[in-house]
Amino acid sequence: MRRPCLLALSCLLLGLSLPLAAQPAESPAPELLVTLTGVHVTPEALRPDLLCRLAVDIRNDGDQIISQLEFGVRLADSEIPVYRNQVFMEALPPGETTRVKLYNFWSTETSRSGPKGKTYPVEVTLRGAKWYRIEDVEEEGETIEEWTPLDEVQPLPPPLAVQLPWQPSN
Repeated sequence: MRRPCLLALSCLLLGLSLPLAAQPAESPAPELLVTLTGVHVTPEALRPDLLCRLAVDIRNDGDQIISQLEFGVRLADSEIPVYRNQVFMEALPPGETTRVKLYNFWSTETSRSGPKGKTYPVEVTLRGAKWYRIEDVEEEGETIEEWTPLDEVQPLPPPLAVQLPWQPSN
């Protein structure tokens, strides 16, 4: 009578351990070589019909230049359409943080009112970027700068947002 119990217990234990052994090991997350480190809006307190400047700080911890930057910008939960078709060809050197100036924006427009609360969220997303090699090349007696695109930057950093004080009209 003991043997069937031991056999059943052995099968049960073996059956439970097989799925655990068959699971693939989790691979580590890929290293993030490009990060958004700051979103800057001037002025820092917003009200309706105010022209604002926008910039983002990008840290390049890779060993190549990055460029061909594609952004997404959300203001008070509205996506700004102009960024869907724009590419910024600024060269961001390795080992440095670079401030990239983005487009000015109006705090409110006819198609976009201000936020409902007391803060105005501004979110910047890096939607795409490429590694580049940029070198000076002699061509017909002239030195020209040659930009050679390499691979896509992967993984891309998560979006970065700031919450600015919002002063609605009275």
